Amino acid sequence: SSVPDLFIYGNVNQPIDQLGIYVQDQMKFASRWIATLALRQDSTDITTDNRLSDSQVDQSDSALTGRVALTYLAESGLAPYFSYSTSFLPVAGVDFYNRPFDPTEGEQFEAGLKFQPKGSNSFLTASLFQITQTNVSVPDPVNPFSSVQQGEIRSQGLELEAIGSLATSFNYYASYSYLDQEVTETTDPATLGKRPPLAPDQLFAAGGEYMFTEGGASGLGLGAGLRYIGSRAGDGANTIEVGSYTLFDASVRYLWRSMEFVLSATNLTDKTYVGVCQSVSYCNYGSGRQAIATVRFGF
Repeated sequence: SSVPDLFIYGNVNQPIDQLGIYVQDQMKFASRWIATLALRQDSTDITTDNRLSDSQVDQSDSALTGRVALTYLAESGLAPYFSYSTSFLPVAGVDFYNRPFDPTEGEQFEAGLKFQPKGSNSFLTASLFQITQTNVSVPDPVNPFSSVQQGEIRSQGLELEAIGSLATSFNYYASYSYLDQEVTETTDPATLGKRPPLAPDQLFAAGGEYMFTEGGASGLGLGAGLRYIGSRAGDGANTIEVGSYTLFDASVRYLWRSMEFVLSATNLTDKTYVGVCQSVSYCNYGSGRQAIATVRFGF
């Protein structure tokens, strides 16, 4: 059978101009309290030039956003905090019908605890958050290579993180995130109350690097780590699920005089896994093994 003629279904030029004015004040009072106040005014102008239909759509949007945060510095090294913030961001691109996207706006509540143990070079954080976003881009269930905007998505979850060093030669990191997302407003009843696609329910990463500081191997660093990505919804109606996977990474670093040589590899075992699903008919494998060599010179 013959292959049908190819055609261009989209040819859009979309310059974006954005101007932001930002003001922040951080205050320390009563010896152990820190308050942060911030305001930002954004103005955007977007012109969507559809070269196929020879038409233009002009958008002008503006928003005032801000952040309020309060932290208490306890003598033990603990620092509980709370913050409230709003956000505004223009969204580049168009949908399948070459209609430009509206800006996304958000509101976030976050409360947590920071801890820096005395006498150690480590930093620990734990936080709970809730984010509400409007006009969030998600895969188009009808046209797999395009996106549509949902009405509203609510995200809430937990984040844990630890970074530090043991002695002077071993640096480590570990992080864990639990994410619960739900579509709370939408024009598509099939996706209401469901998980938006592409967002994993859990994330975990851990690793470290050991640097040799003495002997013939001085300047040599060996690093290794792993990444766990939890299951995700494979479509807006949650009729399919993309399974979780774990990847291993490694690196070799060598410092010589003013030069640094680095060889890093991701997905070291060349694991085959499904990285993305947007619908039953559109899934992609994740990236295979990749190695990158880097040379840096300081002067």
